[in-house]
Amino acid sequence: MFLEMFSPKTVRVASIPCLYYFLGILPFSHFLFLQIHAFNLDADKPVIYSGPERSYFGFSIDFYLPGNGTPYLVVGAPKAQTEQVNVTEGGAVFLCPWAVGGSPCVLIPFDTEGNRNLNLALESMKDYKSNQWFGATVKADKDKLLACAPLYHWKYVTRYMVEKTSGLTPVGTCLIALQNFSSYAEYSPCRSTTVVINESKPIPSDRRYCEAGWSSEITKDGDIVLGAPVCYFGQGLIATTNIEQIVQTDQRKSPEAIISQQRQSTDAKGSKDNSYEEFLVGAPGQNDTKGSVIIMNSTNIKAIHNIIGEQVASYFGSAVAVLDINNDGRDDIVVGAPLYIIHSPDGQLHEVGRVYIYLQDQPGQFRQPQKLTGTYRFGRYGNALGNLGDLNRDGFNDVAVGAPFAGEDGNGRVYIYTGHASGLDQKPRQELMGPWASDSGSARFGFSLRGGSDIDANEYPGDV
Repeated sequence: MFLEMFSPKTVRVASIPCLYYFLGILPFSHFLFLQIHAFNLDADKPVIYSGPERSYFGFSIDFYLPGNGTPYLVVGAPKAQTEQVNVTEGGAVFLCPWAVGGSPCVLIPFDTEGNRNLNLALESMKDYKSNQWFGATVKADKDKLLACAPLYHWKYVTRYMVEKTSGLTPVGTCLIALQNFSSYAEYSPCRSTTVVINESKPIPSDRRYCEAGWSSEITKDGDIVLGAPVCYFGQGLIATTNIEQIVQTDQRKSPEAIISQQRQSTDAKGSKDNSYEEFLVGAPGQNDTKGSVIIMNSTNIKAIHNIIGEQVASYFGSAVAVLDINNDGRDDIVVGAPLYIIHSPDGQLHEVGRVYIYLQDQPGQFRQPQKLTGTYRFGRYGNALGNLGDLNRDGFNDVAVGAPFAGEDGNGRVYIYTGHASGLDQKPRQELMGPWASDSGSARFGFSLRGGSDIDANEYPGDV
């Protein structure tokens, strides 16, 4: 599943990949490569941030611009070892101050405690933070910062009359830093006191296996939106609520508490006017694995438009970017299918990846897609997409495409495409590679992308 913010007129972006996609990747380099300056991007003077070895530092990234004049990068490292008692590789999120020569990153103290274990007279609750992948997604908005642990596990036991348990299940959870890290709150939409008497008779409303937080977003209205791709027996779930409700409920102190005004894709209710902002959800496993991208009403979380992929098992929808490419006042959609296969001239099948560009002609109506196809076998072209803003100041927005296994060395590439009135250039304007030796092992350069912010104040947006 993959989530974005979408609107008939304007669209904003977030992402939710499926579990099996994330589990299929290999370890990352622990470096983060930042390129800023005017277009063309300065490939000779990158700013490099580093984190703990084997922590997957750089798995998720965002810009943190709190308004105090100091810009930061926020970097997730979901396999990082922490100092939490009895927690193994709990994951971490780092704050990296912007500096031309780079600067040390500091650990954000989202959670310094070990596993919670609450024992009451007739019930007990315990969470399990080891290998929870905290930092798998990070999202920043002004002075708010969201970080998620989709493999966080939870167990509930009730001893009323007869002992029953929820089992140890990956519900997932997210933590929110507020007011420049002066306070923290927790949002776990699937954690509950649901118990199962007979595992052979599943509960239709069972949310114990949600893995909430594989993707996330903070909307302009202050709502948190989470994707839970494994919920409801793999059908997936979108859950959303307001930050104020999260703070008031305080799930950190009462982990079993239910947020009263939470809305979700099965029973969402609401009355506020969201006619100019919708959710865009990528579901790479839908439609017999052809994949799809679904536009959903952000009030009732109902599907209103569905774009279906063209090839089975191409992972169409695993990455999505939303931006107004052709400057017509309507946001357009870019979709990645990193496992797309072509028939090569030698008659062989080659997995090279493909990217689709859907220009929005009228609200909710799209042209036939422009298609860009990768060139490196198993390069995972389209694994990540980035809205770069207008790099060359021609009035059209530009896009970065990540291919983390591309190149003769397999270290990964990032391709920069410029926009124009009819879409993107068919060939990239620039090809970027990381500054690592080919014998260092694959760096997965281009696995995560973020752009569109002028972090160095040179009046050009940058690329990270």
